[in-house]
Amino acid sequence: MSRTQLQQEDFFKLLTVATIEPSLQSLLIFDATEKDILKIADQWAEIIKIAHRSSSSTNLLMLNSSTTEENLWGRFTIPRNPQENDRDNLSIVWQPSKLVQQNVGDLLLVVIPDLSRLSLLAMRACVTLLDSKCATLQRDGIDVTWQPHFWCIAGCQSDRLGEISPHLLDRFALRCKPPNIGGRNLDELSLMERLQLLDAETEPQTELLPIALELATRSQEIIAQGVIPLMTGEAIDRVQAYFSKYPLGMRRLLTLARLARGLASLAGEDVVKIPTVDRAVRLLGISQNLSVPTSQVTTKQSSVPESLNPRRTQSKELTSTSSNDKGLEQVVNSEVKEPLPPVIVEPKVESAPEKLDNPYLEDDAPVMRELEPLTLPMVSARSSRAGFGHPIGTQSTTTLEDISILGTVLEAAKFYNYRKSRRIWLSDLRSYRRIPVPQYQLLCAIDFTCLQDRDWLEALKPHLRDWAYVLRASIGIIRMGAKGENPLRSHLVQAKNLLSPAIFKALEGESGSGTPLAHGLDLAGRTARAALQHGRSRVDRVRLVVLTDGRGNIPLLASLEGELNYPVAQEGIDDALTVARGLSQIPRLDIVFLDPQPQFSAELPQRLAQELGAVIETVEIKRSPPPLNVEASDVKQEAI
Repeated sequence: MSRTQLQQEDFFKLLTVATIEPSLQSLLIFDATEKDILKIADQWAEIIKIAHRSSSSTNLLMLNSSTTEENLWGRFTIPRNPQENDRDNLSIVWQPSKLVQQNVGDLLLVVIPDLSRLSLLAMRACVTLLDSKCATLQRDGIDVTWQPHFWCIAGCQSDRLGEISPHLLDRFALRCKPPNIGGRNLDELSLMERLQLLDAETEPQTELLPIALELATRSQEIIAQGVIPLMTGEAIDRVQAYFSKYPLGMRRLLTLARLARGLASLAGEDVVKIPTVDRAVRLLGISQNLSVPTSQVTTKQSSVPESLNPRRTQSKELTSTSSNDKGLEQVVNSEVKEPLPPVIVEPKVESAPEKLDNPYLEDDAPVMRELEPLTLPMVSARSSRAGFGHPIGTQSTTTLEDISILGTVLEAAKFYNYRKSRRIWLSDLRSYRRIPVPQYQLLCAIDFTCLQDRDWLEALKPHLRDWAYVLRASIGIIRMGAKGENPLRSHLVQAKNLLSPAIFKALEGESGSGTPLAHGLDLAGRTARAALQHGRSRVDRVRLVVLTDGRGNIPLLASLEGELNYPVAQEGIDDALTVARGLSQIPRLDIVFLDPQPQFSAELPQRLAQELGAVIETVEIKRSPPPLNVEASDVKQEAI
């Protein structure tokens, strides 16, 4: 079995158990495309509908990078069909979202195609609502308390787990890599179907596979009876044995216990035993390296008489749900007889247990997230226009800057019957409340042809770590003269922060055959102007770090046209000096020049830094170790 990848039957068992177990309603899919997530969501929605015997289809709610507070909680709206066209009695009403308004019998499945690109507001909502027994909303004068009841499926690439908050990952109880199950193709959906999916009103028409239909039908009786199998003491010890080496809280231990309990329900078993726990371990993909020998198992005879069959009496659910629980509470009837002495079962000759990988891949993933990934970044703008990102709500204002027309009209409509006027008062003005965006940007123009025997990473550290990381600046790396790329052009790699894997890859490279210095500086200038001048999300200040020896042998025209005409002579250097002179005129652009101290043409870096108007910092030369003091005769003898 590959890393947490399940067969088709096992995968549908996992979905069915997640349907009937209240605390296993969140599933994280590794390395799946958006098409795969949509197919699985359709299948799971149909299983939920059949298992709960619902007459209406399961609603789907899509959460992505553009999810706002209105999508999550609700908004004020005007009724579309006022009675008798009475325009004088129009009023606005609060329309809660699907997450808040959950009537009896409503079924909701939340779909997150890419967990690493989820908006900050949606991340907070998932942390708050997943595996929660109670939720409260206080917003816009609305005070609502409800019990969240929905299922959630999310996808994420395993190499991007380090970008996600561990608190958010901890809310997803089940993880796996799914098999090919067929279903709808995202490319086959019409535009209207995609819009309905984003608006959480779609009703998928899915035909279940036979194995999924059988499991969904079997779960109907389990949900209707509400009977929960009891866990034996040996099963609880077995669960704890799998996690004794990993003291990472109680959530994982409870997940394994509840999955084993769900599998026992599907199998029609009255109690959860050790083999059922082992089956649950295989479904989760947990390594079977127990802290106790697997060949010698001590079991007790059943202490539950036939007259007290737990399948015929209503049992209680496991009460430990938080990370502070001490263990699993076992429901024991007071009339149960004392257990008999334990019986030692002789070990059977079996093959060694299959070694499975850890399904909690975030334990070994490199940390690529910010220190507080679930909080809004600090805003310390020097300009009043900085920090305009996506709107996430409205707020009261006394100016006409960034006015929300709809928010203002809805606020004025609240008091229409009282004022008897259609005028908008100053107190009705509403502006957009926007999520802060990076206010700073770091651009690094690196000439890979001058880095040999230079400690250039140490020279870059203060700008990467002490400036870009601390200020949460967006970052761009301009690669000049790197091996394996077009020698006539420079290449730009951009990311939202320093922790992106693309930035670490962009800092790696070897020397190429050409140095398009003029094109690299021109690319840096165009990127800086776009960041400082264009759009609402323009940054407040850009820092440009230039690392080069100044010997550019590719003219700017050759880089733009993609064709080099020999000879070039000084044309490449002259173009670089001309472009550098233009960069010095860009406002709010701070330029730092890293001088690699070249052995030849040492005056070129100084001339280029002067034209840039940059602050000059030197790059240290790596000192080679002193030669060994050996005699010439020893060298000849070694050669022989």
